[in-house]
Amino acid sequence: MEPSSAYEAGHAFGRSLALAGVLLALFGGGIMFIVAMIKASTRRTRGWIIGAVVAGVITLAGLLGAVGLAASSLGKAIQANKVSAERKKRVSAEGGRYRVEIPGHWKEMPELNEEAGIGAGNEVREQYLLVIENPKSDFVGTLDDFDQLSSDLLTANLENPEISEPDPRNAGKYPARHRRLVGTTENIRVAYQISSIESDDAFYQVLMWTIPSREAVALPLFREVVDSFSAKAGPPDPKRPAAPAADAGDTRSRVTAILVELLASDPAALTPESRFVEDLGADSLDTVELVMAVEEEFGVAIPDETAAGLKTLGDLVRWIDAQAVEE
Repeated sequence: MEPSSAYEAGHAFGRSLALAGVLLALFGGGIMFIVAMIKASTRRTRGWIIGAVVAGVITLAGLLGAVGLAASSLGKAIQANKVSAERKKRVSAEGGRYRVEIPGHWKEMPELNEEAGIGAGNEVREQYLLVIENPKSDFVGTLDDFDQLSSDLLTANLENPEISEPDPRNAGKYPARHRRLVGTTENIRVAYQISSIESDDAFYQVLMWTIPSREAVALPLFREVVDSFSAKAGPPDPKRPAAPAADAGDTRSRVTAILVELLASDPAALTPESRFVEDLGADSLDTVELVMAVEEEFGVAIPDETAAGLKTLGDLVRWIDAQAVEE
């Protein structure tokens, strides 16, 4: 139960009186002690000696009182901070489509990203959160495909990115993939926790970040936030525009058609994991023709170093879709 306003006012008034008394004893007693010591040392009378002892006791009491008040205030501040961190606040996207619980010392921050249904964080502690919805009607693929595409888009915008392999731990009751990503943006090193979550009718990207020196403190909070995620079926978040990745299925079918024409591949046997060289038997000339055909089909330019890293059908489809998102 929260204390009443009258109680809080009385408590504050009492502490003010106690503080005034402590200060009076500390400074008044200190002055009296100095004067009494000077008089006692010069006149050596019993009265001044007793006065010096009494003044010293008063000063000591004031000093102990000041230490006690400081310790009490510090303890209350630590306790209040702990209670604030433990107290959870539930925040939802518009219409209540999905929600998470955030620490009590965070606040909602919709200005972080216009496309995010939820934005929150604590600027002083440099802890931030975004939740973005991608309806399944706008993304044809699996949770692993969504996780890979989300990770690729984030790393593409960072300098010297370092990303972990996906951790398949659930987020509450929902299938999820979690990654740690560290990279530099605007000359600032940032540590991200990326969670890709799948509900019945949507994929969600939960993105949380802080600076690396504060990551150890923030990580337990980040895990609690993502584990509190819940969603309900219904129309997509109205704040979320149609995802540019909506043509992922069409991209795959168009790339598949190219592979069938160039390599006489069986379209029914092609999967995102199909490797051009090992599984489909493409040689160096085939890969060059494949790159040229894709560039012509999609109106993109694939750098040689990028082409060398596109080993599977899924790699190529995700790269093409990433270019559409960036445009």
